[in-house]
Amino acid sequence: MKQKISLLFCSTNNISSRFTLYPIWISTFRKRFDFFDDGRYLLSNDKNQTLVVFSKYFRTVDPENRSEFLDVLRTRYKKLIFFEDNAGSESEYLGYLPYFDLYFKKQGFKDKSLYGKVLHGNKIFTDFYHSHFGVQMFPNPSPFPRPDLNELEAKFRIGWNLAIGQYHNNHRWNRPDYFPHLYKYFGPWLINKVLGRFPFNKKCPIPDRKACQARFIYQPNRSAIDFQRKLFLELINGNPLFVSGRISKSEYNLEIKSLKAVLSPFGFGEVCFRDFEAILNGSVLVKPDMSHIETWPEIYVPNQTYLPVSWDGSDLVKKVEGLLENESQIGYLRQNAWDRLEDAYLNLEDRVSYFLSEIDSIN
Repeated sequence: MKQKISLLFCSTNNISSRFTLYPIWISTFRKRFDFFDDGRYLLSNDKNQTLVVFSKYFRTVDPENRSEFLDVLRTRYKKLIFFEDNAGSESEYLGYLPYFDLYFKKQGFKDKSLYGKVLHGNKIFTDFYHSHFGVQMFPNPSPFPRPDLNELEAKFRIGWNLAIGQYHNNHRWNRPDYFPHLYKYFGPWLINKVLGRFPFNKKCPIPDRKACQARFIYQPNRSAIDFQRKLFLELINGNPLFVSGRISKSEYNLEIKSLKAVLSPFGFGEVCFRDFEAILNGSVLVKPDMSHIETWPEIYVPNQTYLPVSWDGSDLVKKVEGLLENESQIGYLRQNAWDRLEDAYLNLEDRVSYFLSEIDSIN
């Protein structure tokens, strides 16, 4: 009988609890896992020899105590694995790589040498806008630790991204603010009953409004991270083919069902909820070029599953105008993205099985 695996996660974090862990919550393999959201309770009660630490939990550990915490875990567990589900492809935790046997990440740089470089603002896109537009990150954070690249190559694995989780699930108990209470009082097994299965129509929807949604905001206090958003909003300002500005969540969900395209810029990271909201509603995803990342599901295949635009926005308006005049291209991109996402869901058990097999193979 294969040994059980303990998972240390943050139950109050929406991304971890309702997206990163979602494939495990609904998996037939879930009985191989024990779930913990309290480090002290874990160390006092866990009998397993394998532990996966999720980054959203690790973030709650005081930075001054993290090495000591990992020393304790490394002594306690035969196998220690990290699953980073932070927003971007960069990584602030690779300085702790020697503690772990494997390092899973929801998305990462294809070119691993980028993890050995100093990036302005610690993100590849803030570095780009610093180099090309002179945008400064204030305050500019200290550079992330740079790992041994050979060790990184040996330990690095891609897990899964935000693609599959709680989109448009209207169950009355399925709310981010309810999750910690449900988990606390009823444990992990009720979660499987409350979380809805991934929402798929039988066929890909076909919106009919010839416009591109661009309802995102720019926050001046995040001038470097949000510069791309500011730039794109300036480029589309006054163009009737783009709809922008703030509306309510219910209005947003209704509107996105009718639009042929959705522009989804980067947020704190490259992969965003908006990407999958677009695909689920049959809209063509228009997004800054994603060729620098690897992830799963791989829905970022340029000119096959999404329409890539330059990070400087120089081709944004022209490409979207051309797209909206080309029904054949719209149908091709829409259906390919839908098929990729559907295939990922139908093979979700295989991904969890891969996760388990990689852990089981650790000597």
